[in-house]
Amino acid sequence: MAVSGAVLVLFLIAHMVGNLKIFFGAEDFNHYAHSLRTLGEPFVPYRTVLTAIEVVLALAVVLHMWSAISLARRAS
Repeated sequence: MAVSGAVLVLFLIAHMVGNLKIFFGAEDFNHYAHSLRTLGEPFVPYRTVLTAIEVVLALAVVLHMWSAISLARRAS
């Protein structure tokens, strides 16, 4: 549960920092959004790293929920 929680907290911090770029203007924010989609190019195809991050986040959410339910059942 701690590992999946740490992954989620790290994502939350990174997401917050990325969204704060809106205060630097539309051009900076659009550049940030574009850089997320082209992360790793030309070594990996367009949007591959972003999709991998989305899969890891979904897995972290499911594992975090499974851990919470397992711990709650174990405690009772």
